Amino acid sequence: MARMKPEQGQNLYLAGESRAIIENSPHIEGVREKYEVLYMVESVDELVKPLIEILQNALGDHVRQVRLSTPFAASPVCLVTEDHECSPVLERALHRGNGRPGVKRVLEFNPRNALVSRVQQRLATNPEDAFLPNAAQVLFGLALLSEGSELTDPVRFRQAVAEVLNRAI
Repeated sequence: MARMKPEQGQNLYLAGESRAIIENSPHIEGVREKYEVLYMVESVDELVKPLIEILQNALGDHVRQVRLSTPFAASPVCLVTEDHECSPVLERALHRGNGRPGVKRVLEFNPRNALVSRVQQRLATNPEDAFLPNAAQVLFGLALLSEGSELTDPVRFRQAVAEVLNRAI
């Protein structure tokens, strides 16, 4: 979705059994030349779209995009930069003390991680669950802490962790 043009406005996707089936689908004949279409060929893909939307809505002030990633082994989430962007370490060094906000990055999540799976289960059970925005904040905080960055809002992170733990215990 990184190639999506700003005027596209919404994510377009089509799920299918293979790339060839999706590419030849009549469902995207009229749009594939003009717009980016996400091909969802893994069975897990359709299940994570609602999670992507929840995370994007909850974290829109902090991340440019939320997307599924499969190279993870154990981590639930990680923040990534695009090829043309500074690493988080360099960005912190350049912006230290000047009060400028950093560049919004991409949050990638591991759908096979147990924590992410539990959030997905909660979402499937009740899409309006007040727990979900707190879970999104915790996942974002974990991504920041994992790379050595500071929390963007430590108070909000503490509140989210407390709420998530309160519901888990």
